[in-house]
Amino acid sequence: MKAFYVILLLSCVAISLAAVNRCDGKCDFNPCVDQERERGHCCPHCPHGPNCYAGHQVIKGSGDIVTVVDGKNCRCAKKGEAGYEDNESICEDV
Repeated sequence: MKAFYVILLLSCVAISLAAVNRCDGKCDFNPCVDQERERGHCCPHCPHGPNCYAGHQVIKGSGDIVTVVDGKNCRCAKKGEAGYEDNESICEDV
């Protein structure tokens, strides 16, 4: 079965020979920087779980503190954490 996608005004339609899936274009926030969209699905997902960038390194968003290459301790900001953007890392000198 082949599928094609039409994206119009923040909505998409996945059409296959078997079924038509309609999406309203309202996708939930994804707490990751490596989100992917699977064929037949309108909204992307996080294949590796929550994560964020700390410099050029992707770190897990589990709340654990990770020491990155430049010697700083970093963690992913929690959704809505005051003063930080979603998927942003918070890093401090050791």
